[in-house]
Amino acid sequence: MSLISKQIREHRQRTIAIVVAGLVAAGLGLYWFSPQSALINRSVNEPLPSTQAGAGGGSTTGVVLAEGSFAGIEHETSGKASLIDLGGGRVFLRLEGFKTLNGPDLRVRLSTAPAGGDPASFDASSINLGGLKGNIGDQNYELPAGADPSRFASAVIWCRRFSTAFGAAPLTQIPAPGR
Repeated sequence: MSLISKQIREHRQRTIAIVVAGLVAAGLGLYWFSPQSALINRSVNEPLPSTQAGAGGGSTTGVVLAEGSFAGIEHETSGKASLIDLGGGRVFLRLEGFKTLNGPDLRVRLSTAPAGGDPASFDASSINLGGLKGNIGDQNYELPAGADPSRFASAVIWCRRFSTAFGAAPLTQIPAPGR
């Protein structure tokens, strides 16, 4: 009888080890892929930051340097992207009416690569403006001091975890008045 009880005990220990290993693997998979993030919407409604006071003491809405509409790449993405000069060396990327699927580790980038080009080129040819504040709504991202807004061809929503673009907007330069 001791041989049979030994086999039962060994089988139970092996089953427990397999179940624990499966739970650990499932937990790591949930962490890495974060499928639950696609079910959670984060809305943002930021106003455009105030501009430098004009000569009359009032503020203006800034100068739109470039703009374009988002199109989906890996996931449906919509809304408008604008580069806005607020004066005093402050330039912002503004997302308005923006909407995309939420995901893990989404970043906002400006890229020198065109929006309709190879999505892999966005990673190497871009600056990171920070984490996406919300997958829905109006939001602002300040460009680093010294960044030349005229060199960027697209605004990109980039998933850093999977090295892929959710969506991109071409940034078409707006001619300055009087030129």
